[in-house]
Amino acid sequence: MEPKSPVHTSADVSPVCKKHGLQDSPKATQKKPKRKHRKSTINVRKEEKAHLLEELAELHTKMEQLKARAFATCVGVEAKTPSELKSANRVLRQAIQMQQLECTQIHALMSEYSLFNIRVGSPIHRYLHLQKDTHARRAMLMALKSKVLEDGAKFLTDRRPRVDPLKPMREDHGYEASNGDFFATYISTMQFENTVKQVYDILLGYFSSIEISVSEKLGNITIREDDDSMGPGITTNRMVSTTIGGLRMESNTVYFSRYEPGDGDAGHQNGYGIFVADYVDDDDLNPYHPHERIRRNFSAVLELKSYRITHGVRTRSKNTSEGRVVVLTRWVHSKVYHPEYEIPQSGWHEMLGLSTSLNIAKSKRKRKYRKATHTIRKEEKEILLQEIETLKTQITELRSQTRVPFDENKAILKRKYDTGRVLREGVQQRQQMFSQLSAIMSEYSLCAIQSGSPLEDFIHLKNDELSRHDTLALIKMKKMEKAQRFMQIRRPKLDPCNMMAEERRYEAENGDFCSTRFTVTQFEDAKSVKQVFDLLLFYFCNIEISISEKIGHITIREDDGVDDKGIVQNRLVSTTHKDVKMESNTIMFSQYYDRSTNKSRGPGDRSYGLIVADFVDEDERHPYVPNQRVRRDVNAVLEIREFEPQRSKSLAGDSPSRKSVVVLSRWVQNRMHYPKFPVCTEGWYELRDNMDLWGRALHRTIAENLRG
Repeated sequence: MEPKSPVHTSADVSPVCKKHGLQDSPKATQKKPKRKHRKSTINVRKEEKAHLLEELAELHTKMEQLKARAFATCVGVEAKTPSELKSANRVLRQAIQMQQLECTQIHALMSEYSLFNIRVGSPIHRYLHLQKDTHARRAMLMALKSKVLEDGAKFLTDRRPRVDPLKPMREDHGYEASNGDFFATYISTMQFENTVKQVYDILLGYFSSIEISVSEKLGNITIREDDDSMGPGITTNRMVSTTIGGLRMESNTVYFSRYEPGDGDAGHQNGYGIFVADYVDDDDLNPYHPHERIRRNFSAVLELKSYRITHGVRTRSKNTSEGRVVVLTRWVHSKVYHPEYEIPQSGWHEMLGLSTSLNIAKSKRKRKYRKATHTIRKEEKEILLQEIETLKTQITELRSQTRVPFDENKAILKRKYDTGRVLREGVQQRQQMFSQLSAIMSEYSLCAIQSGSPLEDFIHLKNDELSRHDTLALIKMKKMEKAQRFMQIRRPKLDPCNMMAEERRYEAENGDFCSTRFTVTQFEDAKSVKQVFDLLLFYFCNIEISISEKIGHITIREDDGVDDKGIVQNRLVSTTHKDVKMESNTIMFSQYYDRSTNKSRGPGDRSYGLIVADFVDEDERHPYVPNQRVRRDVNAVLEIREFEPQRSKSLAGDSPSRKSVVVLSRWVQNRMHYPKFPVCTEGWYELRDNMDLWGRALHRTIAENLRG
């Protein structure tokens, strides 16, 4: 017998059935199930939100526990298991790299503001107008000396980072403005032995005969157009240099200097020296010649102090005396004016000091005949005398017409001068504030650079080929995504068709020397992005040849250097001029993003290339040899894109029909590990000072290949 199915009575009967006296069907006579109470949407969302918040709180708690355990491991509390130690390191690395990315964004903003700050001018500059009369020139400079030195010392106190003065550091910034002028500024510290007075006298002698040093060291024939000394502690340097390419550059700079012997009351028990350099705006005796020469303005502050050695420090000499070291802190601001006459593009690059070497044909071409200095002065004197007579005649005519308008013009000029002075003082106050901010950023940059690169990943390569291939292939995709995100953050919102370069160098607490460099370089001879991308790949696959030829460091490769689907390993060993061996193990990841089939062709839809470099932490096939070689770690991103220039250049040799320029943006971080075996001081300085030579060799090689 079948069991009865449960009967559900309906809660309501159809009124239509009642009206027509119809019998309910068995289905209709069943009761409908009672409708459950349904929560309102807002209540459901509240419960879901509360549940998610609980889960989020639990996750935050777990994350804090992991971080606490990770930090505890760092301060000496051992992790319980190797897996916990690995997790702790991973959490620490992620947290640090998040902070580094934030610092990178700040650096990009600082780069933008630095350009505007540098373009305003030097924060220590004051308007200098030198008259013809020698006594008037000397009296004016003597009256300025005390105030100039005081302001220079105060500025350097604000700008100097609060880092260990016994460790070398340097920061460089270079930008090309929209009008073509090039601005550069840097601050650095150098350590010397002996006394402050000895180093002061050496610098004083150098500035008094700087034309000889420039001619000998740089190869640019330099002559002096002034009489040098203007009084105690005042030197004028009116220089005209002729470069290897035949271009002429002029500068007019006044150097103020003072030495204070050891004085306990002044806080300089072991001597103190200071130099302040500032350019001349107008010189009636030696005027500028913008239609014949490229002008360069120069401002600088150099300070010498003595510090007691509290830890091991390397100086340029073999030993230090009496347990003290002399530290030279140097800040420099320079401006190279865009020429008012046509010059070759290569000559402009040479003038900026950012280009490759000139073509052989250009460097060997016959030099133009140059007039003697006394002949040039005689001609200039005659021209000036004629101009003076013309001006005197015009002034006499104006005075004879009416006296009142002349007095009004004189009052207008005075108001204009006073307004300009007030504006300059206000701008320089802002620059002083920016200098303090730059000093803080320098301190933070030192901490950030010591903690590694925001792009590095732990890379452990085993011995067998299949495992090595799988490890690198797995890393590549993540590397490319991380590099693209990093470059979007790091790239300043400036015109990419203008040159720029920034570099920071610091010595870490453990003696390692670290540097970061960001450059934007234009290849105007390139036909396409793909052409430059292929040249870069070819360079990295044969990098040992270029280093040996361009730099002179004999370099050998310990791996096969085969390009496996955009992955190349460069295991290199170099021998420097000082016979110091250096080793590096770097993986190059590359990818070309072809957008040629995209019809939109917007600014962000063009083809581009990306190359990422990261060093290998452990390699079972090619292990590091720290007891015989100095290790160098490299982390870099190279991005090749095409941009349309926002301004047209007037230099000779430019192609006016060129609509776009191929631009290479390069960010690189180097770490030179402190040697674990005896290395002479000069050998260590050679490694440290030439960390970016490989990058310069790269640029030189690409430019030479493009020129054919």
